Amino acid sequence: MCVSKRCVAAARQRHRLLCLTAMLLCCVAWLLLLRWQSRHLHQVAHDGVAPADVGRGDISSSAVPRYNPIVAPRRMESGLSEVLGYDGGAYGHSVTSPPSRDRSKTRRRGDFIVEYGVFNASRRYGYNDTVTIATQCTVDYLHHLSAMMVRWEGSVSVAVYAPSRDYHVAKLAIARMRECSAAILERATFHLFYHDQYRPLTSPSPSSSSRRRRCGEAVATSYVRERPLRYPISVARNVARVGADSHFVLTVDIEFLPSARLMSRFVAMVREEVRRQGEGYLRRKVVYAIPVFEVKRTVTSAPTSKRHLVRLLGSGDAIVFHQHKCWACQRIHGFEAWMRLNSSQVLEPFI
Repeated sequence: MCVSKRCVAAARQRHRLLCLTAMLLCCVAWLLLLRWQSRHLHQVAHDGVAPADVGRGDISSSAVPRYNPIVAPRRMESGLSEVLGYDGGAYGHSVTSPPSRDRSKTRRRGDFIVEYGVFNASRRYGYNDTVTIATQCTVDYLHHLSAMMVRWEGSVSVAVYAPSRDYHVAKLAIARMRECSAAILERATFHLFYHDQYRPLTSPSPSSSSRRRRCGEAVATSYVRERPLRYPISVARNVARVGADSHFVLTVDIEFLPSARLMSRFVAMVREEVRRQGEGYLRRKVVYAIPVFEVKRTVTSAPTSKRHLVRLLGSGDAIVFHQHKCWACQRIHGFEAWMRLNSSQVLEPFI
């Protein structure tokens, strides 16, 4: 009897050890996967494709054609953009007046140092008179902002991850962009942040200040890419969102193109709802989801109307964002009905 009890106890102990070993192996595999994703994120080529989960990436497969990201609201004449929620969406805050926050200060977010309002937009909007795009990037992606500003009428809050020498490179690049573009000078506010371990160098490196960049010229590389460092996408998005100075915020990656006149049409829609329902409408916590599309890189210009977009979808030159990677993840509710719907100059929820 004693021998049997010892055998059972030994078997139980072996079972526990096996379970612990399996758990440890799973943890190691997960850490290796995260490390691979981090390295992959900063080694991919600049192909203009931006997955929503990490902020940028590469759709590269022999069976999948290369596409560039565009976006399209569900009911409007124009054919490009993202959402009005997190990770591609517009947040409505639960207040109807600006929160009392000083965004021109240095603050700490966990292990990161954030410098809000390093460059502030020269124009000030009423709190409910605009939708602010909250976007983020590293210094070598800043040049994408120019294309976005051509289509966007409202304000933009840009969080730039600028560790080590990238800090001074970012400041020089942004200053030059503000000289070259009246839209960026007037409507874009920039915030710089970096990990506590990679604080800015005490003085700019010779390469960062050796020459004056041409208008529209991209920064060739970055400290983040060369190391490579993991890109803190969630921190970046939150910094940009906190730095936004309006009731509604559109969170979108910097490579994406918003629909023409999306902001003014959205504001007009909200004002109509406030007229019908009262100020209480603005106190509701609402996310307005806007579908995202991609066009082939061979398409010379992004669609400027829904009719143009539908035609590209029919020919296969445009697809729903990440359609070939995870259709169930990106599936658009009522997509077929939206395709058949005649375009309208009025923006309204498609339910």
